[in-house]
Amino acid sequence: MNDVPGSERSADFKFGQLETDLLSITYTIIPTSTALSEVAKTFVQNMHRVVALGLLPRMLALNVALAVERIPFPLGAISGVSTPLPKDVISHIIMTATMTDAMLSRVPNEGTFLALEGLLSSMILGAWTAFETFAGDLWEAALNARPEELAKLSGRRGHRSDSGGEQATKDIDLNRLAQNKFDVSKTMGTLLRERFNFQILEGIRDAYECAFGQYCENARKALFDDSLRHLSAVRNLLVHKAGKIDHKFKDDTKTSPHFADSKPDEQIKIDGTVVADLVSRAVIQSIAMLMSVDKFVGAKLT
Repeated sequence: MNDVPGSERSADFKFGQLETDLLSITYTIIPTSTALSEVAKTFVQNMHRVVALGLLPRMLALNVALAVERIPFPLGAISGVSTPLPKDVISHIIMTATMTDAMLSRVPNEGTFLALEGLLSSMILGAWTAFETFAGDLWEAALNARPEELAKLSGRRGHRSDSGGEQATKDIDLNRLAQNKFDVSKTMGTLLRERFNFQILEGIRDAYECAFGQYCENARKALFDDSLRHLSAVRNLLVHKAGKIDHKFKDDTKTSPHFADSKPDEQIKIDGTVVADLVSRAVIQSIAMLMSVDKFVGAKLT
C-alpha cells in the first residue's frame, strides 16, 4: 500500500482499556495432578504471547513520547545506558491508559491504521488458538491418566453433523500402537484424539461430552458458556469471511452486547474493549475446565 504524505487519520482502538483489562487477568494456575502440568504450562505460555501483543501499543506510545521529548531510553539493550532515569523524568513519561489512547487517537497513515487493527485481530486468533490447543491437550492428558472411566467414550454424544462426529468411527493407528509397544494403558487419550475435531467448538464440545459424560460437570458447563461461542464466531468471521458479518455470525453472537447493533454485510468492528472481554472470558472458562478436570484426575493419582 502506498501511503500519501499527510494522510493522517483518526483512530479509536481503545488500547488503553485493553491494557488495563489484560493486566487484571489471572491465567496462571498450577494443577495438583502432575499429569496436567504440561497442559497448564503450555496454556500459560500461549496466553503470554496474546497478552504481550496487547501491551505493544503502550510501548509504541511510550517510545513516541520519549522521541518527542528527546529523553534517552534507559535500557542497556538499546542505548547502552543502564542508569535509571531521574524520578521527575519518570513521572513525566508514565503512560496512563488515557494517555495511550490519546497518543494513538491519530495515526500517520492508512498502513499504520491497518497494522494496529491487525494487532487486535491477531489477539483474537491467538486467543482462540490457545484455547483450542488447551482443550485438546487437556482432553488427551485426562484420558491418558484415567482411561478406565474416560476412554470408553460412553458419555453423552452430540451427533452433530458439524462437530466432526463422523471421525468417531476412525480406526486406531497401528503405527501409534507399535510406537507404544502395544501398551495403551497411558496413551488412550493420544490414540483417541484423532477421532474428534478439536479445531472447532462443536467438535471440542462433542469430544468432552463423549468422554466425560457424568464426570467433570463444571468443565462441560464452561465449554458451553456463550463466551466461547462468541470468540469462535469472531475468529471464524475474521479467518473465513474477511470480517464481513453474515447471518450465522449474528446468530452465534446474539447474546453478546458487543455485536448487538451489527448488521449483515457490514465489516466487524473490533476495539480493545471487545478483545479484552473475549480474551478474559476465554481464560475464565479455560481455568474452570482445568480445575474441574484436575480435581477428577487428581482424586485418583495423588
